[in-house]
Amino acid sequence: MNSLASYFERIWTVNTYMVFKRFADILGSILGLMLLSPLMLMIGLGIKLVSPGPVFFRQKRVGMDGELIDVVKFRTMCVEAEDVLHKLPEFKNRTEPFVQIKNDPRVFSFGQILRKTSLDELPQLLNVLWGQMSLVGPRPLVPYELEHCDCVQVKRLYVKPGLTGLAQINGRNDIPFDDRMSIDLEYVKNRSLWLDAKILFKTVVKVMRQDGAY
Repeated sequence: MNSLASYFERIWTVNTYMVFKRFADILGSILGLMLLSPLMLMIGLGIKLVSPGPVFFRQKRVGMDGELIDVVKFRTMCVEAEDVLHKLPEFKNRTEPFVQIKNDPRVFSFGQILRKTSLDELPQLLNVLWGQMSLVGPRPLVPYELEHCDCVQVKRLYVKPGLTGLAQINGRNDIPFDDRMSIDLEYVKNRSLWLDAKILFKTVVKVMRQDGAY
């Protein structure tokens, strides 16, 4: 009887957390889009001035339960960036299954600023509003990276991917792939509203310091 009561208590706790988390995602994304819209407009104009092509870049990423989603970002690379990725020596000689490359030659000058300040990620507030992502959660992998996950690491797909996450405040792109997956699994196991709030606060500090961003 006690085990059954504990089971229902856990279910109630998880469901309550998910309801409040979704409410926070909706409220946070709407407020963020409203407050940041002038800045986002200026970023869009800046991209148009320095690089021919669209303002936004959509990329297939792996969402909750393995569902593919279109993640929206400000474009920071040349238009043909996806086509030339596999031809780059930096990509061929990498030791980790990352597609992000330090000093990526495909990134134009204004795009480097957007990446360093993480401003290129702002349009993902739309993904949060649409319910495909959350403000906090493991960063969504590209399908190529998911292919390198083992049967334990794929458990990170139990939750929605996030605009920021525990790995982002613990090294971001500077930590090895397996360590990043372990940190993501730690979040999945211990997630709570308090942890989410702490991650959001520390993300602001990390962004201001430009730690691990490229």
